[in-house]
Amino acid sequence: MRKIMLRLSPLLFLLLLFSCAKDREMIALEKEAIDKMELRGKERFCPCNSPDFMDVQVQEDCSVAIELGYDFENTPPECGFYVAEVFNLETGENTTLVQEEDFFFIEELASCAKFEIRVAHVGENCPPEYISETFKTPCEGCSICTNPCQQPDFINFKNINGCSTSVEFGFNEPMCGTFSLFYKNNEGGPTMVIDPVSSPVVLTNLQACTTYDIGISHVTDVCTSLPKLNAFTTSCKPCRECTGPCRPVDYLQVKTITKTSASISFGHNKKVCGAFSAFLVNNETGEIVYLNPVTSPLALNNLSPCTSYSFSISHNTDEVGCLPTRIDFMTEC
Repeated sequence: MRKIMLRLSPLLFLLLLFSCAKDREMIALEKEAIDKMELRGKERFCPCNSPDFMDVQVQEDCSVAIELGYDFENTPPECGFYVAEVFNLETGENTTLVQEEDFFFIEELASCAKFEIRVAHVGENCPPEYISETFKTPCEGCSICTNPCQQPDFINFKNINGCSTSVEFGFNEPMCGTFSLFYKNNEGGPTMVIDPVSSPVVLTNLQACTTYDIGISHVTDVCTSLPKLNAFTTSCKPCRECTGPCRPVDYLQVKTITKTSASISFGHNKKVCGAFSAFLVNNETGEIVYLNPVTSPLALNNLSPCTSYSFSISHNTDEVGCLPTRIDFMTEC
């Protein structure tokens, strides 16, 4: 067998060497192009795709649940994260939350306050597009009343006679918190305080033909307002005194109950003179709140959820006070 030897000329050898170098260069360029395509693919894989709508559910305890949603033709993203910005429109305070889930639950918001929430999806290399909603938290039932305290908008007097008057007070718009009231004879004498007090309240055992100064403050968990001041003058015709025995109430009922409040109805089947005093006992802590005088129906606020209470009411005349009539109830959980 004869071996065949191929002898390449120098020119042909250089052409083959150049061809191999070009192949290696093309392979490198193709790999770079593939890497760029994969990189662009990753960027397209996580675009900014903000929700089309959100469902805001405000709870009785001033928390809020926010569920994000997409229209039928819009596919929810599988990457990136969501950002929520919550603005208190009354104080200017804001909170920012960041998470991957499309559901937010925010607790302990200020009660009786207006908020705006802005939500967006954040992906890669794209500005987020926000959607927004406004809502207002309840004015009662919240665990914390963080509203600024302010003086009541009005104090009105009704049925002024020689020994008593009815006082109505409050805000033009709902506000959380409680009230504290004081009144005194401007000619001298002790200052009487009712704290807490609800509207309307009846002031009794007043002197005829006398001017009284009155002040009512708004109380929240963060402050107590300066009192709103007013004055009234009793009739110069003395009231008829309420003498004789007292009478236990003919009925005592709990009308409505929530987590933090209750409404009590009481009285006599026939009209009698005199006044009522009451006290409320927290059966779990032993705390006692005295209420004097009280009228029916009576609103009890700022109660604790899932708690047993005892309410006792007494009828009083100028001569004697009756033993109290008691009823027990439990607030909702």
